[in-house]
Amino acid sequence: MTRYFGEFAGIDDLRHEFKISLADVQDPEILWAYYEVEGYGSTARVIYQREGHVYEVYGSHCSCMGLEDQWEPAEVSWGQLAMRPAEAQASGNAEAIAAWTEMVNQHVPRA
Repeated sequence: MTRYFGEFAGIDDLRHEFKISLADVQDPEILWAYYEVEGYGSTARVIYQREGHVYEVYGSHCSCMGLEDQWEPAEVSWGQLAMRPAEAQASGNAEAIAAWTEMVNQHVPRA
């Protein structure tokens, strides 16, 4: 299943937009990445896993800026991610919403 959505076509786009290096994140670590450019504003969200920990990076900008200097990973739990509505993560992008839902369902224990 695709892991990159919106303006992200792959790891190279992600690194270019955030202005990060190979050391910051590797392609196999990316679980889900979405970048939406709409009008004068843009938002991006990346979920990745490294050494058993899950991290989220969020960035946004107006037309005069980009995502540079916003790569600030924050550790999150699968439970936290499961509490977020999938639709709110991908602004109506059906493929990204389905991938978010599948990703979370694969990692959250069922009751």
